[in-house]
Amino acid sequence: MSRLFIAVPVTLYDYSDIRSQFDPLLAGRWREEATLHCTLAFLGDHFTSQEVIRRMNEISLKFVPSVLSGWEYFSDSRVFVLTTVNPSLQTLRDRLETALELPCETLVPHVTLMRLKRFNDLDSFEKKIQSPPLSSLGRLQPKVILYQSTFLPQGAHYETIQEWVV
Repeated sequence: MSRLFIAVPVTLYDYSDIRSQFDPLLAGRWREEATLHCTLAFLGDHFTSQEVIRRMNEISLKFVPSVLSGWEYFSDSRVFVLTTVNPSLQTLRDRLETALELPCETLVPHVTLMRLKRFNDLDSFEKKIQSPPLSSLGRLQPKVILYQSTFLPQGAHYETIQEWVV
């Protein structure tokens, strides 16, 4: 099954360091660094890629790139993420909602690093994420990408359908 989504790709400064800090504390599958992104809108199979491209070409996709400055655990979805504070991403999300007739949502900008299977050391993990990183962990790239996600036995495969440099 294939589904479409719109995201901003990211660059991490030292993914191997993040992984080495958290590997002893968590069990799960780390995302491939080349596929890391901040999702703006999940479209599923409600549109064709051509329709999304046409509508996105009619709006401004500008946003202010920001750094990834925190880490967090979203317990509802059991994911370990990097976070950014960036109101311009919500503004972009709002424009996408209008152009694509999407439901209104408050965006929580984040980059999923791992979907957890279990904690190896919950106490140490909780202490670690309560302390902010000493420096920024990465940055949003000045791009917006329409991706197609296909679920495979080894995990999701992301294919770039269209890229806009902003």
